[in-house]
Amino acid sequence: MEESYEWKIVEGYLEQVAEGKISVISRELKLPTAKVRKCIENIGGLNPRPLTGFNTEKTSYVVPDIVLKKEEGVWTGELNDSWVQDYRINDYYLQMMKESSEEELVNYFRTKLERVRFIMNSIEQRRQTMMGIVNLIIERQIDFLEGKGPLKPMTMSDAARELGVHPSTVSRAIRGKYVQYPSGSIFMKALFTASASKESSGDEGITTMGIKQFIKELIEGENKQKPFSDQELVKKLDEQGIHISRRAVAKYREEMQIKGSFERKSFG
Repeated sequence: MEESYEWKIVEGYLEQVAEGKISVISRELKLPTAKVRKCIENIGGLNPRPLTGFNTEKTSYVVPDIVLKKEEGVWTGELNDSWVQDYRINDYYLQMMKESSEEELVNYFRTKLERVRFIMNSIEQRRQTMMGIVNLIIERQIDFLEGKGPLKPMTMSDAARELGVHPSTVSRAIRGKYVQYPSGSIFMKALFTASASKESSGDEGITTMGIKQFIKELIEGENKQKPFSDQELVKKLDEQGIHISRRAVAKYREEMQIKGSFERKSFG
């Protein structure tokens, strides 16, 4: 089967395409310039990951553990546990413990009662810790929740200090939890992140999500005929006081499913 011109360009002329040397490709393949541009346009429209459409995994739906909402200008948060039935100590067994004359039975009931009360207190403490974390998220991350800016740096240790608990308590409380807010749902752990390097007087730092937002905005505003390479994005970020490597830029770009500069380039 004869190879297409698109295949020949991909196989042997990607460097010339990236450098915009259309005339070189045209001359070597003996094609009109317009035909070369059309081939490059066709290449740009191809899916670089053609097997992604064959994912046979079932769609998973997330049930949020926390619901954040804004009503009349005020943000509030609540635990999504209305499906959990109220629990209390059965009066029948309490009465049996009081009335029983058998010391062994009374001791048995007393031991179980103490255990139940411990569990109930632990559940209530966990709820209070969770609500403290929720209120802290609303206080610290209101710009993110309202779509006005990226997440601000906030670690689990920060939250623990504010709440007067151990960091491991915060870690256990948020493990596997999801937060729903007006713009969607997010893994609760993603709201806790340390700052990346940013040299700016008085600046609190910037999160990984914030860096991704900067990269996204730079790419959205670029000249589509001369898109920024990852190295050029590094320089642009450096001008903003954000110092990360080219490899980190490529990693963040790919995590956002943004194509490389060649695939973003418009040849029209």
